[in-house]
This record gives sequence, structure tokens and C-alpha cells, in this order.
Amino acid sequence: WNACRFASLHLVDYQPGEMPKLELLDRWLLSKLERLIGEATEAYEECLFMKAFEPVRSFVWHIFCDHYIEAVKYRLYGGEGKESAQWTLYYAVKRMLQLLAPVIPHITEEIYSHMYAEGEGDSIHISRWPEVNSSLIDPEAERRGDLIVAVIGAIRREKSRRGIPLGREVEAIELYAEGGFEAETLRMAVRDIAGTLRAKRVEVYEGGGGEHEVEEYPKVRFSLKP
Repeated sequence: WNACRFASLHLVDYQPGEMPKLELLDRWLLSKLERLIGEATEAYEECLFMKAFEPVRSFVWHIFCDHYIEAVKYRLYGGEGKESAQWTLYYAVKRMLQLLAPVIPHITEEIYSHMYAEGEGDSIHISRWPEVNSSLIDPEAERRGDLIVAVIGAIRREKSRRGIPLGREVEAIELYAEGGFEAETLRMAVRDIAGTLRAKRVEVYEGGGGEHEVEEYPKVRFSLKP
């Protein structure tokens, strides 16, 4: 409910059009969502409702709320990347509601009525079931996005450990990557990392260094300069 309320606040008067050029983390979310639509649809068709519901619940809670919204929130307040984030929010929230509707019919209908009924149809329960859009499945975006959200999560935890409020601006974040793929990915994400973590400066270095590890990514380390 809170995530959808946040989304709706940033979609006031928004009129979805053609898909814009999507930012990396938007492509990451949508690729994972399309895979989820396929898995959930198969489970629902077999009347395995909990098998369908649990992955959707986990996706909404962890991928969408914990990672995606936190990482793109700054873009929604204006500037480069806002259109991509708005389009992604509009598309993704509707499909998540549709995936949840068979199990949570009342709250999904309530949210849908506020966000989509005027332009998309009166009821979520008579809307067309989402079909997998294979053009949005992007394994490379998933790999890169997984790394980016892991880095953001690790630095957020370090800020918290040091008692630095998550909303407080820090002087610099230094990122060190011992692999070409990792370094390239981090360079692609400098703006998102800086915006999400409230950093004046983000530097990416190829090679060893850094004070802290990023869990599950032994080739990536970082230093935080408050």
C-alpha cells in the first residue's frame, strides 16, 4: 500500500506514452518482472495459488520496495531519468497489482481504482491478464543491476553502522573494481549511486583498494568519506 501510494504521488497527471529510453535500473526491474509474470502465470494456470503468490510477494517487498524505489527515488523529484522512472513505475505497479489480484482481491482493486481505472478500465478483475513482454527481458541488465543494488545496499549499511543518517549528504564514495565488467557497470551507475546515497562525488577505480567489501562481489570494494 505504501509503495503504491508513493508511486501514485509521482504519477499525478502522468500520461503514459511510448516507452522512453530506459535507464539501467529500470531495465533491471522490468526484466525481472517479465520473468516473474511468466512464472506466476504458469502457477496460477495450475491452480497453485501460493506457488504463484510467494514469488510475487517477495518481488514486491524486496526487489521493488527495498531496492528499486530506494534507488530511483531521487530521479522522481526531477532531472535526468525522471521520464524513464515514471514510465517504469506506471507499467510495473499495474502488473504487480494484476499478479496479486487473484489472492488479494480487495486491496488491489482499491489501489487500481485510484491509479488506473480512469484510463485503463473500471476494474482490475476484468482487465487483461499481463502477458510476458520478451523484449523487456535483458539478462545483462539483470547482472549489472544486481551488482548496483548490492553496492548501494552495502554502502547504506555502512552509513547506518557509522551512525550517519541515510539522508545526510556525504563528501565522497570511492569504488574499486578488480574486473572490467564490474568497473564498467559501476561507471554506468555513478549518477544513481550518488543520487541514492546522497554523495557529492563518486569515483570508480579499476583495481584493488577500498576499506569495505560488497557481499557476494569479492571483486568490488568501497570507501566512504563522510
